[in-house]
Amino acid sequence: MPKVMFSGQGHADTARRNGRTIAQDANRLTPPGRASNAPPTRPATAVGAGSHPAPRRPMPSPLPRIAISPQAQQQGGIGLPGTDVYADAQRYRNLVTRRYSPSDGGVTIATWRAPDGSSVETAYNRQGRRIRTQALTPQLQRAQAGTLATLATARRATPTGPPASEGATPAPGFVEGLIPVWGSGKQAVHDFETGHPYWGALNTAMAVTDIIPGAALAKDAAKVGVKGLVKLAGSHTWGATRSWMGRRGWADYARQPFHHWLVRQNGWLGKRLPKAIVNQPAMVYPLPMNVAKRLKVSPQQFHDRIHGHRVDGRRFNPAERLWYGTPPAARAGAVSVGGRAANRAIGPQ
Repeated sequence: MPKVMFSGQGHADTARRNGRTIAQDANRLTPPGRASNAPPTRPATAVGAGSHPAPRRPMPSPLPRIAISPQAQQQGGIGLPGTDVYADAQRYRNLVTRRYSPSDGGVTIATWRAPDGSSVETAYNRQGRRIRTQALTPQLQRAQAGTLATLATARRATPTGPPASEGATPAPGFVEGLIPVWGSGKQAVHDFETGHPYWGALNTAMAVTDIIPGAALAKDAAKVGVKGLVKLAGSHTWGATRSWMGRRGWADYARQPFHHWLVRQNGWLGKRLPKAIVNQPAMVYPLPMNVAKRLKVSPQQFHDRIHGHRVDGRRFNPAERLWYGTPPAARAGAVSVGGRAANRAIGPQ
């Protein structure tokens, strides 16, 4: 086995000790694609006392600005220094392919074949340090007989998860996925057809929840009319708005409490926003009588509990205040938005 020359030993000592010139080492590692009738490199005399090495032609290499030194020649001709490269060359013996990948941060990717026939792909940084190694599948090993482009194509084609069925419904894009009912419904069909039944069930549920806000809006429009959905004229104090909502038909029973569910009327934000925004019908929630009866309290006591007050020795916890103080349509909308976010973050792509 040829001796390994590390940093601190010059090219001259390498040539004299191994009994061959630097030019002979360079000719031995001439790339396979070089023509046989190409002009040979200019021979260089052995370095001795009073002699100087003759200039030599630079070696062609896919690695820009990296010279192939005698040390690198002893490391399998990969063109990089470093003990990791040398160790892999001694371990695997056979260098199959080598390429420079600027898209991966300027790493050199080498394909090695061991004496037992197995193959691995190793990436080295510019200092020759091993940064990752992966065993090649039989599909990738067959691709080694072709070009590097074939190898890259085979790597991309290696399945990493459940294969998508041919002819499956394409997944909706980001904008299309925001369309209520349609986006979640199309995503559910795509998940079922590509072998993701749990995500398909989740997207089906989100498609159903998309219907609830629209149905609630249609119900309110039928109840109070389109003009009753937004208060534009007159005073926007809560007393004036509450009286206007009663005349428009928002109240289902006498003395029905209205809860400011999105922005608290006397809270920090409610005091700084215009009353024309805080007291709009969309910002308040008419508390239903049936929930108060189920809790065995009056509608006003139900409203007091939502605000955190103790009634009959009991007080709502934060989760109960959020649940009972939020309209059903807003709950469904929150589930729909949260499900879309989870689908984009961790769902199958």
